[in-house]
Amino acid sequence: MINRKCSRCKEITGTIHGGKKINEEFLCEDCLQKGIASGEIEL
Repeated sequence: MINRKCSRCKEITGTIHGGKKINEEFLCEDCLQKGIASGEIEL
């Protein structure tokens, strides 16, 4: 479970909204980059 979810992430329900699916969750690009930088997300 990825804890870092901004209001944009909560609105993203699919890739058509520009989200990236990580572990069954959709994240916006900003949170995705933060997760990668912190090592929380591995691609």
